[in-house]
Amino acid sequence: MRKCLMWSLAVACALVATAASAVGGWWQHQGVRAESTAGLTLRKLPGLARNSRWRHGFLLLAVSAVLQVTALALAPVSLVAPIAALSLPIVAVINVHTGGGRATGAFWLAVTTAVIGVGSFVAAVSRIAIDARLPDQAALHAGSVVALVVGSLGVLGLARHGVHRSVLLATGAGVAYGLMAVLLRHVSVSMRFDGLGGVPLLSVAGLVVAFLVGAWFVQLSYASGPPDLVVACQTLLNAVTAAVIGLGVAGETSNTGGWTVAALTACGLAAAAGVAATVRNHPDLART
Repeated sequence: MRKCLMWSLAVACALVATAASAVGGWWQHQGVRAESTAGLTLRKLPGLARNSRWRHGFLLLAVSAVLQVTALALAPVSLVAPIAALSLPIVAVINVHTGGGRATGAFWLAVTTAVIGVGSFVAAVSRIAIDARLPDQAALHAGSVVALVVGSLGVLGLARHGVHRSVLLATGAGVAYGLMAVLLRHVSVSMRFDGLGGVPLLSVAGLVVAFLVGAWFVQLSYASGPPDLVVACQTLLNAVTAAVIGLGVAGETSNTGGWTVAALTACGLAAAAGVAATVRNHPDLART
C-alpha cells in the first residue's frame, strides 16, 4: 500500500513536471529565437537572461526539475522517465493554438497515439517494476557509454546547419538527460540507504556535466529548428535512454516473461510512432 501511494505520487509529480517542461521549453524557444537571429553563441547569453520569455521558461523548467527529482526519489526510473515523452504532444498543441496553423485529423490522431502509448507503457511497467539499486560500477559503465554517444552527436551536430543541426543536438541532449534521470535515482536511493556519507560523488559529477551539456545543446537546437522537433528528439531519447538503463542495467523489473517484453515493446513503439507522427503532421513543419 505504501509503495502504491509513493509511486502514484511519483507519477503525479512527473506529469506536472512534464507539463511545466513543455510550456517552459516553448517559452525558451521564443526567447532564443528573439535573441539569436544570426545564431546562438556564448556572448549572447546575457541577452537571453534579459529576455522575459526566456526567464519565464527557465523558472518553469526549474520547477519541472524539482518535481522530476521528487518523482525519481519515490519510484523507479523506468516508471517515471517515459512520462517525459508527453512533453511533445503538449508543446505541439500549444504551437497549434499560438502559431495560427490548422491542425489536421492526422495530427490529433498522432497526439492521441503518443499519449496512449506512453500511458500504456507506464501502466505496464508499474506492474513489474521493483525498487532496485543501481550498482556503482553499472552507473560508471552507463555514464561512459552515454558520454561517448553524446560527444559523437555533439561533434556531428556542430558540423551541420539548420534542421539537421537541431535534430542531432536535441538527440544528444535527450541522451544526456536520460542519463541524468538514472543518476538522480542512483543518488537519491544511495542517500536513502546510506545517508549523505554514501552519496556517490562520481554520479553527482556526472549529473552536473550531463545537465550543462544537455542544457547548452537544447539552446543551440532552439536556435536552429522548430520547438516541436527539439522537444520530440529530446524527450523521446530521454525516455528511451532512461528506460533502457533502468530496465536493462539497473534491473528494475521482476517476472519479465516473453509476453511482458512484447507488451512493453509494443507500447514503446506506439509512443515513438505517435511522437514522430506528431512532428511530421504539425502545421508549422507542413508550411516549411
